Amino acid sequence: MTIAVTSATAERSFSCLKRIENYLRSTMSQERLNNLTLLHIERDLSEKLWDELDDMVLKLAELHKNSRIVLQ
Repeated sequence: MTIAVTSATAERSFSCLKRIENYLRSTMSQERLNNLTLLHIERDLSEKLWDELDDMVLKLAELHKNSRIVLQ
């Protein structure tokens, strides 16, 4: 049995949607469900973005390691 690439992608997306929806069904809005589903489907991209953000934060911390925060 063979499934076309576009069909397989859609099937994986719906499978992902079912897992996320079952896990958090009682407290989830439609917008949150959509966002979580998109993050899961595009997890390779979201992991790459998260790693880049982490690197930027570390570089910023290194640049300002001698800075002080003034609390009032």
